[in-house]
Amino acid sequence: MEFLTVFIIATYAVGLYMAWNIGANDLANAMGTSVGSKVLTVRNAVILAAVLNLLGAVLVGTQVTETVQKGIVDPLAYVATPDTFMYGAFAALLAAGLCVTAATHFQLPVSTTHAVIGAMVGFGLATKGISVIMLPTLSRVVLSWVISPLAGGVIAFFIFYLIKRLVLDSLQPLKSAIKVLPYMVCMVGMVLALSMIYKGLKNIGLDFPLSTALFISVLFGIFVGLITHVLLRFYKPKIPGEPDISGNFRIGSYCKELSRDEQYPFVEK
Repeated sequence: MEFLTVFIIATYAVGLYMAWNIGANDLANAMGTSVGSKVLTVRNAVILAAVLNLLGAVLVGTQVTETVQKGIVDPLAYVATPDTFMYGAFAALLAAGLCVTAATHFQLPVSTTHAVIGAMVGFGLATKGISVIMLPTLSRVVLSWVISPLAGGVIAFFIFYLIKRLVLDSLQPLKSAIKVLPYMVCMVGMVLALSMIYKGLKNIGLDFPLSTALFISVLFGIFVGLITHVLLRFYKPKIPGEPDISGNFRIGSYCKELSRDEQYPFVEK
């Protein structure tokens, strides 16, 4: 068996190893809140993530792949020695996988992207020095690492503030949640649809202008919001003793009107 064939097989194996790391760490980061709040079981979270990760990689993963491939280390610097670039990228992938495995062992939530980019920078510095590092792109990537958690924190603050005002502080929180949920599903649907349509469909030859993508995204958001509204009309508590949509507390055939404090004693007064 030729060396190149062995190297290709090894690259596939390390790629699968990295994918396993993504499931062990990045997936746990993304699904931890849903599983912890009992919205999803571990089994359902794994199934959902497998489907959505595949769709995300196929539809909107190209841009990130291109950045890692030729936006961190200049590949033109290795035109005379392409084998060096090939081995270096392999080493970076393996090193990032080992780092994420170690972080997972110590129960540390980390980003696979951060590990891969850091490994690519290390490979570039080790082979040709700072001259091959594409500093403008790297600077934007590092800046996004600072902006993302700050922006996420601000957005999460305002979303929870709305939930607290519109749902948790209401006299009948469950009934209020039924009213608010379709609007939130609508917003999430719009954001996801815009990402898929404006960026993802370019991978299959469909390039929509931003105005068209926004229009389709708004229609999709309204559609999923209406579907959610219709489905919630048929909502029935599955657990005996759970408050129903009217704010009543049902145990068998017995129904008693409870106060907000009795229904949700954990909510801050």
